Amino acid sequence: MKLKLNILTYIIFWCIFFTTIGYAGEAELILDAGEIEWDGEYLTAKDGFELWLDDKYMKGDELYLDLDTKKYFFNHVSFTGCKKESPHYLIIAKGVKFYPEEKIIFSGVKVKIGKIVFPLPMNLVLKYRDGEYRFPNWFPEIFYSGEKGAGIRIKGFYDFSSDLYAETVLEATTTGDVSFKVKGNYKRGEKLILNAGADYDQEWTAELNGNYLIGYGFALGGGVEYDQEWAGNLILNWRQNKEGFRGSVNWSWKNDEEVYFGYLKNGWHSKINVSRNPSGKITPILEVNSPKLNLFGIDYSIMTGVTKVTEKTTTAELNKLYITTSFSDQYMLGQTKLGWSFNPTHVRVDNYGIAGKSKSNIWVQSSLGKRWNLRLGYGRTDRWGVILPAEFDEYTKEEYVEGRLMYHYRNELDEGWDLELKGQYSLESKEYTLGQMRVVRAYDCFDLKAEVDFIDLFIEMGVRLKY
Repeated sequence: MKLKLNILTYIIFWCIFFTTIGYAGEAELILDAGEIEWDGEYLTAKDGFELWLDDKYMKGDELYLDLDTKKYFFNHVSFTGCKKESPHYLIIAKGVKFYPEEKIIFSGVKVKIGKIVFPLPMNLVLKYRDGEYRFPNWFPEIFYSGEKGAGIRIKGFYDFSSDLYAETVLEATTTGDVSFKVKGNYKRGEKLILNAGADYDQEWTAELNGNYLIGYGFALGGGVEYDQEWAGNLILNWRQNKEGFRGSVNWSWKNDEEVYFGYLKNGWHSKINVSRNPSGKITPILEVNSPKLNLFGIDYSIMTGVTKVTEKTTTAELNKLYITTSFSDQYMLGQTKLGWSFNPTHVRVDNYGIAGKSKSNIWVQSSLGKRWNLRLGYGRTDRWGVILPAEFDEYTKEEYVEGRLMYHYRNELDEGWDLELKGQYSLESKEYTLGQMRVVRAYDCFDLKAEVDFIDLFIEMGVRLKY
């Protein structure tokens, strides 16, 4: 049966269409077109169409939906996530390909911001993550670094096919430093995955990695890398099921080699690792890790193992036995959340004896009115027992207070301010360190952001469009 309508037509799909595209919740789609053809399997809209997806809006020349194969195509469209009658921006594309719960590809793209229109040298690709489709942040970012001075960062995203995807990052600074990164991904079904990348920052580095599923639980992987000289490795992995026995053999050229054998059951992971570095030194490790357990309402986990370590002064091979436990819990008192954690470790090294160390934290988080949120924490690191040489343990005793202050305001159009400050005060040195500050001015369809790292003296500013 084929239905053809030559009048202004509205079709409302509740849930049916959106369960196929992975749109969360009960959403409403309204399609307004001059001519619509529907034969029970294919839907085609011609002579111009307008599409509303809740508060999202798209218009174009033609629309084609194949609900059987779940493939959707749009021609000559403009799209915006702005809620205003005169939108702040428009994404104008010659074509759109929609792959449900995977990605949406906008090709032949121009961006209109206010009255300014400029083309983009690449396709825009929305990746499906965490139940929603997200554009990468392609808008140029401005930053300042204490080492390199002021600079600009430009990202590019290129979708060559449903199997091949690449992205680039270009940075240039006022000191003349230029860096460039490129990364590509190729996936052929469920059997073959390839990843390649190159990085230039004064000098070139590059790498190529791949993985191929042979069958019967076996996978063959490997790669090559260049960083002043070439190196490579070949890995054979075996895993029959999600739980049970598994293993791997890693043969490497100019890097560490490793043989691994393990057993995973109900979250418990037992493993044996034997590695050899390029100089020929062999290091065995036997380790057991527990899942997160619960005792009287308190979460805890255990890791214990034994390995070989080398003393620098005598080059003697010594046994090192270690056991680490982790305890934590949190409580709600009205609008206030309390939490704590305690992570003690005991280490025994031949010729030295037993040493202990721990990291403890207690924190409280509470709302101050409707827009402010405060988190304060007290932490300390301690050690006891014998003093181990630096090659076995680098651990300093410290006592500190951490704080985080957050401000959040949004109106009905999702416009407003976000402010976040992080800092730390050392009770040992009596010094206060303002760590990070983040400020966001949110508008209905884009955010202006500024982030400052006071420790590394780094400032970053940019724009993020919302779709």
